[in-house]
Amino acid sequence: MMKRTILIFSLVGTLAIAGTAYAQELKFEADLSGAAERPNPVVTEGVGAAKFETDGTSVAFELKWDDLSTPAFAAHIHCGGPEVAGPVGVTLFASPTAPMDPAGEVSGTFTAPDVGNACGWDDLAEVLAAMTAGTTYVNVHTTQNRGGEIRGQVTTD
Repeated sequence: MMKRTILIFSLVGTLAIAGTAYAQELKFEADLSGAAERPNPVVTEGVGAAKFETDGTSVAFELKWDDLSTPAFAAHIHCGGPEVAGPVGVTLFASPTAPMDPAGEVSGTFTAPDVGNACGWDDLAEVLAAMTAGTTYVNVHTTQNRGGEIRGQVTTD
């Protein structure tokens, strides 16, 4: 009986560790277009794509865009569903004094949401939970479309 109990506890512990590791290794993506902008779609040739990968302690991202109407000056992860224009939760890049070209890319990592963000996210786990639930989107802001020119809902990859 003792061997069976030890075996059961060992198996449960192994599954718990494996489940935790699997849950923390996540990939997300977003395809960005002007048609997805809310509350009003933006007529633009601009397109983009975002990819995210996390181990649960940090998120690595790559964001690319092309054919924007004017240079991009910022990109964020916002909280909100597909029909919602929500607040900023995580800044991916912001350079108001040095806008990027109408075609470009940025990559980097983040380990937490923006301090005092209006999404109410306190830590990375809350950002990842929202991304997993499909209630986040990526928005690229341009000098012509300051509220956002291209946008894409974040989905699991």
